[in-house]
Amino acid sequence: MRNLILTFLVLLITGPAFCEDTEKTKLPDDAASALADFDKAVAAKTKELRAKLEKAQEAATKKGNLDGALAVKAAIEKLPKDSDAPAPKSKSTSKVVTLYTLPDFKGQSVTIKDYNVVMDAHAIGFPNDALRSIKLPAGCTLVVYQNEAAGGASLEVTEESSDLTGTTAVGMTSFMIKKQK
Repeated sequence: MRNLILTFLVLLITGPAFCEDTEKTKLPDDAASALADFDKAVAAKTKELRAKLEKAQEAATKKGNLDGALAVKAAIEKLPKDSDAPAPKSKSTSKVVTLYTLPDFKGQSVTIKDYNVVMDAHAIGFPNDALRSIKLPAGCTLVVYQNEAAGGASLEVTEESSDLTGTTAVGMTSFMIKKQK
């Protein structure tokens, strides 16, 4: 992990200096392509680092190391954003449901195409108790369950939400997507 962080920091620090003079004249296609590849590599490493840090933060929290969890959170907040574009504010027109671990449709995400099937979060690669935002097509309802296999208390989410923090939906362990007929 230390090598990943060091690589990322070198790319982050040298990237802007390397690209400063390219704004004055048009770059040849091969150089423009190389810079685009560089930007993609930085974005991919940032995403990878963010995921590892989020796991480290979760582990520190579970161990009761709140100071460590807060320190990791501060490191995550220093990372460049996934995209300079603002998060979409409009309702989803997609036919799929996407769950996110962070507000504003950010963080780890899982896209689901299956309706009327109970799914356990961990079985599809989504962390338990981590739902923070959701893209939900019109006419769909997400039923969130407290326990695996649709057990325990439930809550219905009927519209897209950019921030579920503070709701009982964040305690999701299993869920089902229902499509209205």
